[in-house]
Amino acid sequence: VLAQPAHRAAPDAHVCAHLVARMLTKISIEEMIEISSRPCLLPKLRFGKHEGIPLAEVPKDYLRWILSQEFDEDVKYTAKHYLAI
Repeated sequence: VLAQPAHRAAPDAHVCAHLVARMLTKISIEEMIEISSRPCLLPKLRFGKHEGIPLAEVPKDYLRWILSQEFDEDVKYTAKHYLAI
């Protein structure tokens, strides 16, 4: 009941507080800060001819092309990650 209606400030803050409290039972605040300080590893491409495809399935030449373009830090971080494996 306290989490309703969704997408309103008070209910969303209530849910967020409970999520953070639950995460703190698993990892420390320092670990949360460290995790949130680095770029995100994206699961799928959100653009181009390989849009919607899991990054693990994107051809390596396309990942190299991504690195030569002006994409955001998360996209480039993800391309580097999948090129390394």
